[in-house]
Amino acid sequence: MATNIEIHLSTRGSAFTDNEGAEVARILRELADSMESFGGLRPHETARLKDINGNRVGYATATPA
Repeated sequence: MATNIEIHLSTRGSAFTDNEGAEVARILRELADSMESFGGLRPHETARLKDINGNRVGYATATPA
């Protein structure tokens, strides 16, 4: 089944101060690794995104295409 993946990410926290691009890339790599290990996101499933400090900074959600 085809799905759409929506990613919402806020870069307001202190983890993004020194190098926003590197922290965003780290978060997206962590999401990609998780999706690869667990076979992706199922429709209506949401993955929480956390910064290097462990703060929740966003989410990725799968919806049917």
